[in-house]
Amino acid sequence: MKTVLIFLSFFFIFIFHSCSVKTEKNFKNDNKKTTHTKNDIRNGYYESHYDNGQLWSTSEYKHGKRHGKTTSYYPNGKLRYMGFYKDNKKSGQWFFYREDGSFEKEINYESHP
Repeated sequence: MKTVLIFLSFFFIFIFHSCSVKTEKNFKNDNKKTTHTKNDIRNGYYESHYDNGQLWSTSEYKHGKRHGKTTSYYPNGKLRYMGFYKDNKKSGQWFFYREDGSFEKEINYESHP
């Protein structure tokens, strides 16, 4: 009997957790987006694509705020920029590139209020 109760407890915990975490594929403004949400709040990895399927951007979220690495790409697949967020604010070194892939500029957001 004790084994059955333990099994049922784990089963209901698993079911409850599965219902509260979801992965969505949205098609808003014809851009494909993959989101991991919990209670409709973004958490973890977020990805957007151009209409042709080419990667547009990636971001990491924590409790609905950007937190971690973010990247954006041109339609030709070349990196547009790369940087980090901390509690939804740009943080540290950000690197920006031209559409041909050449380096454009670097900004340190620790020194910008």
